[in-house]
Amino acid sequence: MFAFVNEVPDPFNIWHGNASDYTTNDNDGYMFLVNVQRIDPQIFNYKIDDLHIGRLYEFSAYVANVVRKEKCLSKPNIRFEVRAINESGNVIAKKGTGDVPACYNMSWSKYGIPFETTHSSVVLLMISNDVEGNGNAVAIDDIELRVYSTNDLDDTSTTG
Repeated sequence: MFAFVNEVPDPFNIWHGNASDYTTNDNDGYMFLVNVQRIDPQIFNYKIDDLHIGRLYEFSAYVANVVRKEKCLSKPNIRFEVRAINESGNVIAKKGTGDVPACYNMSWSKYGIPFETTHSSVVLLMISNDVEGNGNAVAIDDIELRVYSTNDLDDTSTTG
């Protein structure tokens, strides 16, 4: 189940109902809300063309666990992957978020991976590492691919 929403609904009485997207000063902004199911752990899949081979990029997003802390359900755990578009779909880079913490108020954290392109076309993926537990619901906002300068390598806030 997924939806693009302005605020988190609370159909099960366990989510952070009425919580807003991450983007500040955007009252009409949307976030991507996903209740990960066993059927398909893939959350996000987007093809990018015309990248400069050898250049550093960062694939990132803001992620929040939409389940309230007091409900004690499983925590989302997402793997960011960058794959080459070729016959074997070589993994260029991958990194997991670890368990996205449940909080008393919905809290956004930025996660992502820097990578150097080896192909001009890649697929950006977000895949759930936990499809078994109840409560595996996540909000995602401000998905971004950007040129990553070497000055950013010391910025620990860009990866999670």
